[in-house]
Amino acid sequence: MWDTISENEFADVVTQSLATLFPQDPPRFMARIPHGYHHVEKIREEVTAAGFKEISIATVDGKSRASSPREPAIAYCEGTPLRNEIEARECFAPGRRHENGG
Repeated sequence: MWDTISENEFADVVTQSLATLFPQDPPRFMARIPHGYHHVEKIREEVTAAGFKEISIATVDGKSRASSPREPAIAYCEGTPLRNEIEARECFAPGRRHENGG
């Protein structure tokens, strides 16, 4: 399972950066899904209600690395469903990158 978005620096910075580009309607895919589903007890209740008996939830702490900020920005903005939310904004056409490198 995923943790809150604030625990994932790449996803958080990309989300915050997009909020500055689109202040009226910021793309929030990463904050909603997958980082919006992180409450352990709620997940445990839902999995139990679905019929699972032996449930194990573990927190794994890790740090992602990239050689430049551009790499995770492109990965998130072009390689996840976040891309759909970006492209839905009129000023961005498919395949066109923002002049700031995003």
